[in-house]
Amino acid sequence: MNSHDISQYINILKDHEKYFWTDNEYLQKLANTLKENPQAGVFEVVMASYLRYAGHKIEINDLPGSGGLDYIVTTPNGDIFLLEATTLEESSISEKTGLPDTNYFQGEASGFGLETIRTKLSEKSGQIGRGIKYPVIVAVGSWHANAHLFLGGDAARDAFTGKPKIGVNIKNGTHLGEVSSLEESIFFRFNKRSKKTEHCRRNISAVIFVAFTSAEMTLVGILNPAPLRELDITYFPLLPFLRAKNNPLDEGFIETEWLMYYSGDKGIQKLNLPEDRGNLNLGLKLRIKN
Repeated sequence: MNSHDISQYINILKDHEKYFWTDNEYLQKLANTLKENPQAGVFEVVMASYLRYAGHKIEINDLPGSGGLDYIVTTPNGDIFLLEATTLEESSISEKTGLPDTNYFQGEASGFGLETIRTKLSEKSGQIGRGIKYPVIVAVGSWHANAHLFLGGDAARDAFTGKPKIGVNIKNGTHLGEVSSLEESIFFRFNKRSKKTEHCRRNISAVIFVAFTSAEMTLVGILNPAPLRELDITYFPLLPFLRAKNNPLDEGFIETEWLMYYSGDKGIQKLNLPEDRGNLNLGLKLRIKN
């Protein structure tokens, strides 16, 4: 984990081992993972701890045909969803983005790591298959010094819509504003045969980006606009989720907004950014360029 010592997570690891103390086979597997790939092991444990803190029951996934996803999660009201935790290696991100893993850059950036994230999710989608009857969440985490740039709010927007570009009508030079072909999106793709944009990775209900620093972790979610199994965001109080406000493929544009669930009387609220969350981009409206 480079400079991020595994020892800072020792209390979480001990608590996790205590929670699963009767499952010797799993604990041995986890010990091997922590030895061979500390980041993957720690991230798996951290996500389980986060879900337990939210009041959910965690079990090791043993469902047939579920592609080896990490956890079966049962909510306090008895609903079930599955979670897979996966990490992005610092060296791979640095190589593909040019971002060093030594200096923390302030602010947000656009387009970093999109290909790496999309490839990772394609692998997970193929692993999961389409027969699972519960919602599936894939959590993507990194301890890269600049993880906030490719797993933060702007990154979530770009992963959802593809990196926006300025559109110009080549016939008359009219500016069309920001446009996207959705080709870089994690939940849309361009079908070269039909020449149309379509939904993809529908067996992933939502993705959660998790960026670690030495002091904290930040989380943002992205909801699949056409999942096989829809995720209820009330399972995740105070976690902002990006979603499509409209039906993009029917309407020819994509409009996004951030939602967050507050326990109690407030319920699900649209975030009025940047007042509510200064580190998240505003919802936006993009033309779809075919």
